[in-house]
Amino acid sequence: MIGPRIRLHVRFVALFAVVVLSAWASSVWPESSSANSQRVLSVTAYPLAVEARGGESRITVRIPVEAAGDQSRVSLSTKLGAFGSASGPPVIDARLFDVGNGLLGASAILVGDGRTGSTVVQAQVGSLVDTVTIRFVGVTTTIRLDEPDNRARLDATEPHLIRLAAADSTGLGAPSSQIFLEIVEAPTGATLRSGATTSTTSLPITTNVSGRASVFLSSDPGDVTIRATSGVASLTMQFQLYGAPDRLRLVPISEPAMEFGSIGDAGSIQVLLQDERGQGVPNERIVFSAESGLVVRWDGDGESQVTDDSGTARVHLDSRSARLGVSTVSATWFGGGGTLGHSLPVRVTGTPTTLYLWAEVTRAEVDEVLIEEFASSTRYRLYAEVVDRLGQRVAGTYQVRWWPVVSRAGAQVYPQVSETRDGVATAIFDLQHVDGRPYPESTSVQAWLIAKAQVNNNGLIGNLLGPGEPLRARWNDLTWLGPEIPVSEAVASISSVVSAAWLRTEAGGWQAWFTADVPGAVDFTLSPGDRFYLVLRSAALLENVQRR
Repeated sequence: MIGPRIRLHVRFVALFAVVVLSAWASSVWPESSSANSQRVLSVTAYPLAVEARGGESRITVRIPVEAAGDQSRVSLSTKLGAFGSASGPPVIDARLFDVGNGLLGASAILVGDGRTGSTVVQAQVGSLVDTVTIRFVGVTTTIRLDEPDNRARLDATEPHLIRLAAADSTGLGAPSSQIFLEIVEAPTGATLRSGATTSTTSLPITTNVSGRASVFLSSDPGDVTIRATSGVASLTMQFQLYGAPDRLRLVPISEPAMEFGSIGDAGSIQVLLQDERGQGVPNERIVFSAESGLVVRWDGDGESQVTDDSGTARVHLDSRSARLGVSTVSATWFGGGGTLGHSLPVRVTGTPTTLYLWAEVTRAEVDEVLIEEFASSTRYRLYAEVVDRLGQRVAGTYQVRWWPVVSRAGAQVYPQVSETRDGVATAIFDLQHVDGRPYPESTSVQAWLIAKAQVNNNGLIGNLLGPGEPLRARWNDLTWLGPEIPVSEAVASISSVVSAAWLRTEAGGWQAWFTADVPGAVDFTLSPGDRFYLVLRSAALLENVQRR
């Protein structure tokens, strides 16, 4: 147990230590005491930003009586502006008055003299000094739109706050400046509101101490143009206000068809959500659905279920699990107690199985009209239609090579290779006249679907019928179940639809045999259980080439 004498001794030692430390601190940091005494003098100004020409700011000084000591006056000085009036002095000496609560005080008016910039007003009582910074702002030379962005699209169902900022040539915010707003163009009834004041034509607003001002805009759907002026500055603002969703439309970027097993390009299916004026409605969620195994995806670049600023939502389709035939893609918007929807038929096509030809006589593509009896050739437009096993025109792009076989006259075809669009490739066929007349009955037109094959698995790429794409489809996929037989004999019986056949080798390459005379072709033999693939060919006399 600690006795009373010991406790008294500890208290005495602690008190002695505090006294010693305080004296030491005062000797080491004497400026700390001086700084504390300086802060007892206070000078403030309001407002802190005023117009450079004639603007006024009130300077207020406060100091405790004991800090003032025997001092009874305060000195005020400035680099810009003057005290009392624009032509007054930059330095004054003011009397300190008792303002109560143990404080002395003084006040003065600092007036702008036309010069712009910032000035430091200094107040000094004896050795005590304090300062305050005041900005003198020139004539407004710029008006800036802070919110919303110019040409922004706004919801017409609610008012919108427009924030403006006014500044002089040095970039300083212009306080207490009037900005005059004028509605140049807008739907009937468009309104500007500031506080309790509203107008359908024009409205003045006043900037705050930092040079900012705001106003509310309300309008029916449509385009709104507002002009803002202040000083020598002018700003024209344009906004588009949209209404509630009124219609929804699915729009394919290309033909609404795709190949089985493929993934569509990003954004290839678009939805337009519009108001009654046809303006896009942004920031609305669209619900997508699809049938027959089609999948709607929105993981591509620029894709989303939510409409963008133009009222458009972009997605794409995935047909890797789809069934061949016509499927339906739907888009629906839910909101406001109602729904909007639209459906789009999409064809999912398989690999090519048949190639059809037709032709039509056409005029030469020149301005003058040709007289038939002086014509030296007859021009035909040829069409090759590529279809899948359901008879649908194939989607995607396939290349067709054209080959005229003429016995009595010359013929030209161009281009020699053309690409399918919506399953149809076209070419122009010029048949030369003999003795003043064409002979379509002795002219054969042939169309071949182009592919490539790897011959004998030795890395050599054999070009079948000219430039083309790598074999990407196994059409007419057949399994040979008969006896071992050379492929030339197997194909001969169906030569009207076959131009070439490929046999998949155990090593993973291709062996190839062709009905056409193609350099590098290799014959092979089919054994029971072998699988082989056929490329399509179609041919007919020109006079018999008709639309199916």
